[in-house]
Amino acid sequence: MKSDLRHQYLVGRIKDFLAVGDNTLADKLSLQMESAFGEGTPKFEVITSMLNGTGPNYLLFVYQPEVAGGEDVFQVIDPSQDTNLEVTKKCVYCTRQATGRAIPNKDVANVIQELFMGVLEANLLSSFEHLLNEVYGPLLSKSSKWGKNTDSERQHFLQSLSRYADHLGELQKPSIETNFRLQKVEDSVWRQVQSGATKNRAAAEVIPNLEAQVMQWIEACLLYTSPSPRDS
Repeated sequence: MKSDLRHQYLVGRIKDFLAVGDNTLADKLSLQMESAFGEGTPKFEVITSMLNGTGPNYLLFVYQPEVAGGEDVFQVIDPSQDTNLEVTKKCVYCTRQATGRAIPNKDVANVIQELFMGVLEANLLSSFEHLLNEVYGPLLSKSSKWGKNTDSERQHFLQSLSRYADHLGELQKPSIETNFRLQKVEDSVWRQVQSGATKNRAAAEVIPNLEAQVMQWIEACLLYTSPSPRDS
């Protein structure tokens, strides 16, 4: 499949968000995006499947230094699949409703209406907290169209959203205890789990190892959460 005005709109908005008027950076981004998700690339197919309603409903477009080579690279991330990426620069998110229908490609107004895009800074928790407190919360509070929801349900939702934003803020506060660590599962055990070893004879070795590891985690958490004598 070839690109159409939906892809063109997406590329243009990404450049607007990341380049912010810097023409040199915009030109560089064009080259990087062509390499990352130009026609015929695997990521182009991922983006197309999102636009057609048959793939992911949200994607991240990340432009940041590559860990190995030190060069600026452009990446397309499906958060439901690519879970190990650490974002060190701002990225553009793109999401759509899970309608299962393709976004029409005859009028850019349809694309604008169906795609919701914005920027997340390198500190994703802080950026998302800001969006909830400064954008979504106030916007929803002023909205009068809540369908069949009652005022009580509306207030409950807004309060839950506010508590969630507060929780994100708490997660970013440095912990007083800095020496608390959970021991990592051994690579050999983890490979056995991923290979399905727990379904065959190797389970006799894998499961006890995992059980012992979980028990160590439980003991560590109990010690960490138990009040110290000076707190009692």
